[in-house]
Amino acid sequence: MVDLNKDEYVFLMMMQTRNADKQNIDTNVVPFKSMNDARRAILNVIANNIKNYKHNIAYISYDANNYECAKIEYKNGVSKTYSVIRRRIEEVK
Repeated sequence: MVDLNKDEYVFLMMMQTRNADKQNIDTNVVPFKSMNDARRAILNVIANNIKNYKHNIAYISYDANNYECAKIEYKNGVSKTYSVIRRRIEEVK
């Protein structure tokens, strides 16, 4: 097994917003130093959306085994997908 140096990697949380026609409206990327930080950020986003928009949410899914992926679908057809990827710092720069 390869020994991974934690200082060489960064975790990126990608947020994609799609409209009812499944076309991308917006894409944002936020860097994190560890997978646990990115995981907590996704869970905080889900919790805040439930707290603030609970009557507008149609569906929420969260898959911890699939690269920390979460999807929130709203009743108006808009969906937001959150996923975490690991990249080398040189690739991100």
